[in-house]
Amino acid sequence: MYKIIYITFFLFLLAFESKAESNMMFEKANQLYHNKLYDSASALYTQLINDGYETPDLYYNAGNSFYRTEKIGLAVWCYKKALQLENNLNIQDNLALAQNKIKEPIYTQKDIFFIRWWKGLYNFFSVNVWAFISLFSFLIAMIILFLKKLKSELSISKKVNISLFSLSIVSLFFMLVKYYNEAYHYHGIIINQTTFRKTYFDKNSMILSEGVEVEYNGIGKVGINVILPNGQEGIISANDFKKL
Repeated sequence: MYKIIYITFFLFLLAFESKAESNMMFEKANQLYHNKLYDSASALYTQLINDGYETPDLYYNAGNSFYRTEKIGLAVWCYKKALQLENNLNIQDNLALAQNKIKEPIYTQKDIFFIRWWKGLYNFFSVNVWAFISLFSFLIAMIILFLKKLKSELSISKKVNISLFSLSIVSLFFMLVKYYNEAYHYHGIIINQTTFRKTYFDKNSMILSEGVEVEYNGIGKVGINVILPNGQEGIISANDFKKL
């Protein structure tokens, strides 16, 4: 028993120390930024991000430091990550400023209405929420069935159970669709100017500017397959792509 307490206390101390070190490094990076040492500040912000430290302020400040050093791709990536954690007006404004510096932006081709409707459905909740709804509705339906067997006079319509089971199946389906798209068709930012080819042997290549958002579409033989905002599919170097 005492060993468990000691181990728990030791792990707590380690976590507390790690958090304290991260906070100190973050403050140091902020000080470097205020002293206009943007390269040094962005290096510390990057180290914190790589270590798993994740807050809107960290991504926002890192975006500012990358913007100051003209690393537009990384600035856009940081602002986008910050917005995933907090929908803040200042972050939106700075993202817009960074996107205005993209040399050759590629504008999004709007999906037709039923594709927008379909994406809106499965994106309405996260994977975890869809899973919770599916499991919860299934359990409630099973409890009702069990209670009806114990008390045959229980006045709950069969339609209720059918609806709950249907909700469980539909939620499970949307969970799988959402998970598949997040795992295999996620978005990312071009962080370095890169060459885009429709195929490996295509001589008619084009240059993608840093800061452009593209959709990952699988691993190719010499890079990764991506879909551009205008719908074009092709290959780029994996080193020039950073997942959101």
